[in-house]
Amino acid sequence: MVSCSLPISVMSWPRSSSSSRILLILLLRMEPSIHRSVTSSQAPNVIRGIALLGMLIINSQTYSLFAFLTPQQVYQLQLDRSDAYVPMQFFIYLFVKGPFEMIYSFLFGFWFYKQWESDKQADLDADRIAQLRLVFLLVLGVTHGIIFWSGDILHLYALLGFSLLYFAKRSVPSLGKWIVGLVLLAILLPFGQVLIQPKGATEVIQRDLQMENILDQLLTSWQQGSIWDVMTNQRMAIMMRYRIAFTQGLSSYILHETMLLIGLIASKLGLPYRITRLKVRFSLFLLLLFPVAFLIKSFSVLLELGLVVFPAIDQACQPLLVSVSTFIGTLLLTMVYLLEMGLNVRLRPSGWMMWVGRVGQMGLSNYLLQTLLCSILFYGYGLGLSGHLTLLESLIPVLGIYVLQVVSSNLWLRYYQQGPVEYLWHRITYGKSIPSNQTATVRL
Repeated sequence: MVSCSLPISVMSWPRSSSSSRILLILLLRMEPSIHRSVTSSQAPNVIRGIALLGMLIINSQTYSLFAFLTPQQVYQLQLDRSDAYVPMQFFIYLFVKGPFEMIYSFLFGFWFYKQWESDKQADLDADRIAQLRLVFLLVLGVTHGIIFWSGDILHLYALLGFSLLYFAKRSVPSLGKWIVGLVLLAILLPFGQVLIQPKGATEVIQRDLQMENILDQLLTSWQQGSIWDVMTNQRMAIMMRYRIAFTQGLSSYILHETMLLIGLIASKLGLPYRITRLKVRFSLFLLLLFPVAFLIKSFSVLLELGLVVFPAIDQACQPLLVSVSTFIGTLLLTMVYLLEMGLNVRLRPSGWMMWVGRVGQMGLSNYLLQTLLCSILFYGYGLGLSGHLTLLESLIPVLGIYVLQVVSSNLWLRYYQQGPVEYLWHRITYGKSIPSNQTATVRL
């Protein structure tokens, strides 16, 4: 094990909240453990397995159309009742939407460094192997997004992942400064957009009408279209997705990059192996962080769902408040989840955690399997459940899919070391000459 101190003064760190400084002090007390075996901890697999359930819940919102519709549109189309829809949607937006996607980003950054460091120790060209890995993921993600699922996240991880080739060589203090800079950028960009290109009520209405026309085409193809119709409209959905991201100041992409860097730091510090040593202090920090995260995220959800309206605020500024509060609230709540799971998930899980951990061990295969099963269940060329389920009812197929994945993952890993897509990824990245113990490092 390599042990080193971190050359940084806490007093010289950029000023932020007291909670951030407390967390920094805790991290600096930890000794990096960069040469530990990847297989020495299965806790990240458990966290990944839990995150996959959260992502499935969010993606089912899109398949069942609720992600596209305002509460008023839901009632007009008689998809749900207000007394059941509002509390359920508020709960999902508050506790599920955002944090679970960011947990996956954290884990991607965590495993990227583990793989990169492991390749270096094996005297391999770590940068070239990482590039091959990212190119494979990019091709897979673009294919997945254009043909099957416009909400694909794989291509985004691949694109942002190329930045990790630079950041993997940076020190922890340097990464911390980058994170502070990204957070400030995400907060300031929306303000800059409003100041530079202020939008009046007429422009906002025109934009909303244009978006409604696109949504009408998309929803019609999903409910009634053939396989070809759905595939054709996926490209339009991807364009709409990026357009929305640009109107929000790219805050969601900056948040993904931020979590990648936090995952990189956690990997450099060997955090899963050290967190139990400071369990009491991290628990106290968690108690301080949770109420702040809860309040900010609740405020953003109330605004996003239109449950709170500020008449005195210009209509063009409303998205600004949503963007900034969502970014901060999601970031803080993600840290709460990671700390909670990190403190309570064992390094070598047993019982139900072991079963869920095997879902995470096949994370890439299971993510793609979710797309296949949701397509069959929700699209018009399958069972056509889109538009025929209430929000609560849409969670029933989610539960069924996840239970199926828990069972199938545990059965598969009785006979094989990896999922099928992970195996393909491994072969393309390493070929035949890589030692068998390197297999465990190729994960998403």
